[in-house]
Amino acid sequence: MTIETLLTSISTRFIHASTEDLDSEIRRALAEVGEFVGCDRAHVLLLTHGPAEVLELTHEWTRDLVPVVAGLAIPADALGGWMEALTRFERVTIDRVSEIDPGQMLSLHEMGIADCRSLAILPLAYSKAMVACLVFQ
Repeated sequence: MTIETLLTSISTRFIHASTEDLDSEIRRALAEVGEFVGCDRAHVLLLTHGPAEVLELTHEWTRDLVPVVAGLAIPADALGGWMEALTRFERVTIDRVSEIDPGQMLSLHEMGIADCRSLAILPLAYSKAMVACLVFQ
């Protein structure tokens, strides 16, 4: 299967999903993409606004024996330059987490994922604003 075929299948299911099935379809899509790309964990972080912007975990998929990070809420400013890139609709990819600058390790600890090998964070936009991001590790 190609990534295009997978994404077409997922998109078609979302178009036809009822409101009641949306959460399960999001989890199913995370699992399918996670398995396809070979990551250990995939989740959605919703950007909420208030006195401060916070990225809150709404959906998560993990491989067997990989611990979940339920209840995750990350202050957006803790992500520093990563958050700036995401709000410009740029993806953040780190091929080897072990080689990143020690200052960025705080961002990984904030995200509850300091033990990952690689990382991809993709912004999700609506009406010209970042509203969430997908995280694959």
